[in-house]
Amino acid sequence: AESTKTFEIKGVIGDSAPQSRIYEVDGRIYEFDKDITIQTPSGDTLTFADLKGGVKIKIIGEKVSGPDGKEKINYICIVVIKQSG
Repeated sequence: AESTKTFEIKGVIGDSAPQSRIYEVDGRIYEFDKDITIQTPSGDTLTFADLKGGVKIKIIGEKVSGPDGKEKINYICIVVIKQSG
């Protein structure tokens, strides 16, 4: 059976390749689906254009362990905690 575990990653965006939706957050590289939800803490919708270097974000994802024991990570939502500037 599959088991799903939700997790959160908080960090500050460093380098990014927005056209590829690849972002470095605290030294780790993340690649996001184009339809991922991006929002403010109060739920206002944002876009990838809001994800700039220096912006503090929280990534919400889930780890799904398949029947074969392989883990798949799905990123569900990016919350922009604090915009730079």
